[in-house]
Amino acid sequence: MRKILTVKELITVLLDYNMDALVYTNANGIPTGISLSNVCYGGGGEGETKKDCKEVIFDIQDEENECMAIDSEQFVDPYNGHEYVDLGLPSGTLWATMNVGAEKETDYGLYFAWGERQGYVDVSTKAFSWADYKYCNYDSSATDKGMTKYNSTDGKIVLDIEDDAAHVNWGGEWHMPTKAQCRELLNTNYVTNKWTRVNGVDGRLFTSVKNGNTLFIPAAGFCNGGSVYSVGSDGYVWASSLSSSNVSFAWNVYFSSDGGGGYGSYRYFGYSVRGVIG
Repeated sequence: MRKILTVKELITVLLDYNMDALVYTNANGIPTGISLSNVCYGGGGEGETKKDCKEVIFDIQDEENECMAIDSEQFVDPYNGHEYVDLGLPSGTLWATMNVGAEKETDYGLYFAWGERQGYVDVSTKAFSWADYKYCNYDSSATDKGMTKYNSTDGKIVLDIEDDAAHVNWGGEWHMPTKAQCRELLNTNYVTNKWTRVNGVDGRLFTSVKNGNTLFIPAAGFCNGGSVYSVGSDGYVWASSLSSSNVSFAWNVYFSSDGGGGYGSYRYFGYSVRGVIG
């Protein structure tokens, strides 16, 4: 069942039926939908009983404040309950407000090797080395350095969705950013950035030139060989793209108090993962 209502009409319905509602907003506080529980269709006439009760989500569609009712059985949340920031980027990419494994924007979250779906906070469980990297029988003399996937043989240069840590852990339409999306974030024509401290946590603050919205990425450091390094001074975020120069490297965003940029790093390193949509 689908019905177009104005927000005014919807409020009238809520008042008439004394119904509870949950209002969804994006990270900027803008309403994006209203969810109602126990809405019933059919019946209601003399001698009839109401039936087919279910949740209905009214999705706010446009600047005219019209709402479209969508049965929850048909509704798929592309964000899967996770918040995003719209930085007004030309590509339309939406960046998650926190790292995978975090509960708020200042949490470091989990560390992931590139192409591995499971993240870790305890390097006693995973050393982050070639020896425990999923797609490797490392051989420095081999053409592809012993990489068993994402190499010159299979020709894959972007992670398959089943190897994408953002998608596997968050679902919906989330995925790790491509090299192009990372470069867009680093392009100061679109987004400025500066080193800052948020609630006692150091990191880089990205601010949209177009709309002023902000994105904070904490300096979580990185994991290598059973140790965690540079926490609070350096930040690394994996892209989904393989390095073009060496298949044992993958692309990432690096930043510190001195600046930042895009670089290639060994795929086994433990870096942060930040999801995007678009």
